[in-house]
Amino acid sequence: MTRRRARALDGQGGAGGHGAGSDAGAVRRVDGDREDALLHIVVQPGARRDEVVGWRGDALKVRVRAAPEHGRANRAVVDLIAVSLGVPISAVEVVSGQACRSKRVRVLGCGAADVAAVFGSPPGSAHAGHR
Repeated sequence: MTRRRARALDGQGGAGGHGAGSDAGAVRRVDGDREDALLHIVVQPGARRDEVVGWRGDALKVRVRAAPEHGRANRAVVDLIAVSLGVPISAVEVVSGQACRSKRVRVLGCGAADVAAVFGSPPGSAHAGHR
């Protein structure tokens, strides 16, 4: 997959990466009252332990022990995010970036306040400084 195609799938199409790709932790309303979080996550595979490092700009940095082969690192990211947020594994999915370190991960039924309560808020966001 080309970089241009990957950026388009991540919602970052166009020069400078402006638009939907710059709203990490964005919350979208789906099916009436339900909120879904769409997180920009940067993954470091092959780490010593599975952990959420914290916000690096607009991306949440995570480390996973799994190797980046055969989807193992993606499964580890899904497991880590689900356990951290206290949601079922089935509520977390990698929607883009399956073969990249930079990913978009959707968490069904989890709003911005839920994400901020667990991971804090990205610097410069509307929720920054609120925990």
